[in-house]
Amino acid sequence: MPDLVPIDLIPVTQALPMENEARFISAINQIADLEFVPYLREAWLCYVSQTYNASLIWIWCAVSCYIRAVVQHVGEDLFRFHFDGAYESLERVNDEQLLETCRKMGLLGFLDPARFGWVNDFRTRRNDLAHGKWNELATPKIVTDFAEGAVRNLLCRSVKEHDLSVDTATLYEFVKFYTSPLNEERAAALIILVTGEFVTVMVKTDS
Repeated sequence: MPDLVPIDLIPVTQALPMENEARFISAINQIADLEFVPYLREAWLCYVSQTYNASLIWIWCAVSCYIRAVVQHVGEDLFRFHFDGAYESLERVNDEQLLETCRKMGLLGFLDPARFGWVNDFRTRRNDLAHGKWNELATPKIVTDFAEGAVRNLLCRSVKEHDLSVDTATLYEFVKFYTSPLNEERAAALIILVTGEFVTVMVKTDS
């Protein structure tokens, strides 16, 4: 794979990238899904402009979009089932609710206290920056650490590689209280999640 941040994007004032810059570029080049690269490239442009807080916000944008893409991949209906409170759409869910619901679902390794703590701390820092707490400026090392963490914990794995383990009790409760129409394709997908086997499903509909 060619470098996702080619050398011509490094400012001429920096003939050779130093340690933090090299780590940042290396992290970007390890992103599995190309649709998330533009967020980190924008973060990189902010970084070389020495607008480090803005760089952190762009890295968080990549993290948040990635998590939402995983939710859509495994099934927004199951996310909604685990969601506390009124649910409008995935786009309207704030990041705190997003992380907590994914943790309840066992998605993205968020049952691991260390990983969930990392992503939740990052969310808090991003919120502080986005809502006007600019007093504590990030440093190149802090930005690079978060870029590496975002890739290592999340972005290095393709969205399509994520699976959801659903136990039979949860699936029973989900189907029992599900309020929207459940088509044959989705019913079969849910059964595969539990049994690992493909089956033909006949969904009973009201006529």
